[in-house]
Amino acid sequence: MQLSMILDPRGPILEPGNLPIVATQSIQSGRKAVPVGVVDFGPRAGKWIWFPSEVASPVRFKRSIEVEGTPKRVRTWIAADVRYRMWVNGVLASRGPADVGRDYDSPPCGPWFEDVRDLTWLFHEGKNVVAVEVFPMALVGNEWPMGHPGLKADFEIRSADGTSQIVGTDARWLCSPAADLDQSGARNGYRAKMSLEPVGWQIRDTDPSGWCPSCVSTNQIPTTISELAPPLESIVVPIGFTRVSAGVTPHSKNGGAEFAADGSYSIRFGHILSGYLGLKIKGHAGARLMIMPNEHDAPGYNRRAEILLREGVQIVDLPYFDSFSVVNIQVDGVREPITVEDVRCVFTSYPVRYLGRFACSKPEFNRIWEVCRWCTQICMQTHHLDSPHHQEPVSDAGDYLIESLNSLYAFGEGTLARQDLKKIARTLKQRGYQSFHTSYSLMWLQMLMQYYDYTGDSKTVKELAPTAFALLDRFEGYLGRNGLISEAPNYMFMDWVEVEGFTLHHPPAVIGQGYMTALYYRALEDGIRVAALLKDVAREKRFATLRDRISRAFEAELWSPGVGLYRDGKPFQTSVKPNQWLPADKNIETFTTQGNTFAVACGLVPRDRASAIMEKVVTRTDMHCQPYFMHFVFRALAEAGDFEEYATRLLNRWHIVPDTQSFHEMWDTGDLSHAWNGTPLYQMSGQILGIRPVEPGFKKFVFAPCPSGLDWAEGAVPTPYGTIEAAWKKEKNGYEIRLTVPKGTIGMIAAKLFRPGHYHLHEFALK
Repeated sequence: MQLSMILDPRGPILEPGNLPIVATQSIQSGRKAVPVGVVDFGPRAGKWIWFPSEVASPVRFKRSIEVEGTPKRVRTWIAADVRYRMWVNGVLASRGPADVGRDYDSPPCGPWFEDVRDLTWLFHEGKNVVAVEVFPMALVGNEWPMGHPGLKADFEIRSADGTSQIVGTDARWLCSPAADLDQSGARNGYRAKMSLEPVGWQIRDTDPSGWCPSCVSTNQIPTTISELAPPLESIVVPIGFTRVSAGVTPHSKNGGAEFAADGSYSIRFGHILSGYLGLKIKGHAGARLMIMPNEHDAPGYNRRAEILLREGVQIVDLPYFDSFSVVNIQVDGVREPITVEDVRCVFTSYPVRYLGRFACSKPEFNRIWEVCRWCTQICMQTHHLDSPHHQEPVSDAGDYLIESLNSLYAFGEGTLARQDLKKIARTLKQRGYQSFHTSYSLMWLQMLMQYYDYTGDSKTVKELAPTAFALLDRFEGYLGRNGLISEAPNYMFMDWVEVEGFTLHHPPAVIGQGYMTALYYRALEDGIRVAALLKDVAREKRFATLRDRISRAFEAELWSPGVGLYRDGKPFQTSVKPNQWLPADKNIETFTTQGNTFAVACGLVPRDRASAIMEKVVTRTDMHCQPYFMHFVFRALAEAGDFEEYATRLLNRWHIVPDTQSFHEMWDTGDLSHAWNGTPLYQMSGQILGIRPVEPGFKKFVFAPCPSGLDWAEGAVPTPYGTIEAAWKKEKNGYEIRLTVPKGTIGMIAAKLFRPGHYHLHEFALK
């Protein structure tokens, strides 16, 4: 028997608390992250090791660890450059490490993360084999290797008698280049040559050849501990077959098929997934297997895997995750029957619990809320991704501002956001306090204070205060002679639309001035709050003075009484030379949705004017914004007191794609796994149901429903104090309301269901 057939190396990682098999969209886990401020840095004995000479392929490492007696607890702290998979005694134990963080066009800037894993369930008395596969190349767009395929790990084994054994990576670990995974000849994807695979290497104690002692690196890259819990992994089974060519016979509910000749088929999952793919296949040498996951139910792929088969039964295990609703499988060079015995999808996300909920009298809204939750979950990996399709770096704070808010309302989860905030802070420092997408620098500060409002974690705010202050100082330097932000190097990112022939991805200064100035005005308000936490009175006063000056300049320069809107900017105010991301100004005057929305949302508009502006924005035929920007439109409507009037009509714009049970990235195009378009979740739970924090961490919260034409709504919002249960129902002479107030909190209930500015509030507390 071939050794690789003794144990299936594909996973999922079934650490206690994981669910092994699920076939629905309810995939959750009860595991929790490391509590804030409680991080175990481990024994710190291991060194970075690698293969003695430079190689183009991944490298495999392994070592036998002898354990005397039954181990009481086994933990590991493990990092790799750039990705790893670890097996213990042939069982997949961990994938990682947590993403180190970088900006869109910059290398990683912070220490490498070490994943903390409990391996007690895998170790036993006697000899244990630890095997690790390290990939030095960028398997997806987000990764940026620092050098060799390096590994650093520590293992602490505690016995029942209280003694501890420490094993760290050093020259005693064996290593070998993975020639079967050499990517130098790969075209447009990933490639594996199964004939070169050392079968069963994950469980063999020793190998006859091809292995040598590891080399301790002279470049000991700094590391720190990741606060994140191990990811959730579960098998999801396909729901059926499609596009089956002649000579191919599907034969199993697990996605298998038999090839009598060259051909292809596709398996469907019924909704969008983020997951790892693996196949068990009986084939022959000379045949080629193509694995092509696709988000759309169509031929094609996002990332393609090319597998050159060997004789006999073999397991193909792709080392990267992707987003897909179908998997297209093709086999070429068939000389005798080839059987795909099964196709395994190992769903992965950050471990979450479905603590929040929402339901109302409009069933379509209930389904939209659930889809927003799902899209948020599949984007929660080791940072909040823009999507598992693109997997962009951690610097996309505009995306994460929305996603992290949904994470809090749906799951009560803030750990991922906290680690994201710290990583983005490091990238900001690396780049002189301006991210690649300039506006996202300021949205990072919004995200920080939003995180504070919903979690009450003042420690993280204080820790990141120097970054916040340096960021605000940097943008003060972008103020021009007109008192607005007119000296920025660019004005990315506004929205995926075009105005006057310019893309608002990177508009000219004449369009971007007002937008960026409004964001800076809001950032100064956040800066005042940070300074107040630190009791920095001087900074509070300076930021307040800046806000007053900007407010006056914004009004004088941009308000157009004849149009009743704010112009986006004035031409030829900037001294910055045009560049790749800054088109030259033109003599134009524009009044975009984006500029006016932010003027209202950021508090630059007199209250008696805000409602008229938002009425013009949402009722004109060229409202012209994509789902991402609708988050800020809703925010501006709430600020203007007009949420109730327009919310239902605007929420009706979200349409679920039947094949994927998700939304397009833009209204009718783009990928199908983005979560930045998930703002309806917050709008329904935070605004329509009406639960929002008044003091950080929900110590005091408001129950201020906004019926928006609905007959009833009910739901739950998780908080650090417990879950708030709320409901309201329209009756003949008013509204019936119900509210459960967690112990230690004060609930402020609106006695009149009308515009936010007109609420009469009454406080209630659980004694």
